[in-house]
Amino acid sequence: MAGSAGNFSYTFSAGETQVITVDAEFISCIAATGEFEIVADDVNRMFMKAGISYINRPGNTYNRLRITNKLGSANAITIQFGPGELRDQRLTVSGSVNVVTGPGVTLDVATPVGAPLETEVSGDVNVVTAPGDILATGPRGGDELASGSSVLAAASAATLMGANANRMEATFENVGTGEVYLKDSGGASAEGVKVAPGERVTLRTGAAVVGYNPNAWDVTLITMQTRWA
Repeated sequence: MAGSAGNFSYTFSAGETQVITVDAEFISCIAATGEFEIVADDVNRMFMKAGISYINRPGNTYNRLRITNKLGSANAITIQFGPGELRDQRLTVSGSVNVVTGPGVTLDVATPVGAPLETEVSGDVNVVTAPGDILATGPRGGDELASGSSVLAAASAATLMGANANRMEATFENVGTGEVYLKDSGGASAEGVKVAPGERVTLRTGAAVVGYNPNAWDVTLITMQTRWA
C-alpha cells in the first residue's frame, strides 16, 4: 500500500498560503476554524472544512499540497494524511435530525451484529426518502393483523379507522349493495376513492380513513389492518 501517515497543524493568518510535501492516498481535515482550500499537485482543487476527506484513486498518491486560508481572519487547521482511507464514526447528534436522500439511494442505519455503535443520536429523527430508496433500520417486531367490519349508515359519513402510526396497510371490502367512498375527512360528499359492491381497496396509510355512504340504505364494509407489532 502506497503512502505514509502524518499530520499538519498550523494557524493561518487571513489569506495565507502554505505548501507541504506528502506521500498520501487520503487527506482529511481533523479540525479547522473555518473553510479553506487545498490544491493537490497543482491540479486538484479541493474545498475543505472540518470533517471533509478526499481519497485518491487506487494506486495514486497526493504529493504536493498548497493550502490557502479562505477566511478574512485566522484559521487554525489540522489535517491528517496517509495510506488507504480514514473513517471516523465518532459522531454525537442531539436535537431534531432530518435525513434526505435522492432517488435510488440506499440508506442503511442498521448496526451489523457484533459491530460497535459509535454514533449516538438523541432527539427526534425524521428520515425523508425518495422513490426507489431503500431504508434499512435493523431488526423489529413482527407484523400483526386486525380484522373487523363497519356499517356505514344511509346518507352519512363516519370514521372507519382512526389514525395509527403503526399501521402499514388498511383494506376495505364492500359487501353491501351500494357504492361507498373512502376519503380523508368527514362530510357527506361523493369524493375520494369509490368502492363499488364486491370491490376491495387497500390503502397504504396510517392516517384516519373516513367512509361516506350516499345510498338510502346501510352498507357494510369488511376491514383488515396490517400493523407493526
